[in-house]
Amino acid sequence: MNIGKIIMAFDPGEEDTAALIGSACEKAVQLAKENWGLETAWDCRIYVMDSWLKFVFQSAPWPWRILLGVDDTVLVLPCRRTWLYSAAWTQRYGKRAAIG
Repeated sequence: MNIGKIIMAFDPGEEDTAALIGSACEKAVQLAKENWGLETAWDCRIYVMDSWLKFVFQSAPWPWRILLGVDDTVLVLPCRRTWLYSAAWTQRYGKRAAIG
């Protein structure tokens, strides 16, 4: 699903949740532009996921996926602990912003 310049990915069966998040995102983008003149990030993606591991690997560009697969021990414990308490999670991969 596209929301302006933002790409939203979600699993089949999550259409209702994605529509709700998409509506809120459209309003937030419009508010930021009207009030502060802020544009949407160049490469921004939203992932509606219920697993931190799925979010991290699906949101990462291919070169990053290889690195994450080789050294996932750095991610496992902090991500597993943090995911349970987070309403949303932002991850940067170079210029790409990924929101889970």
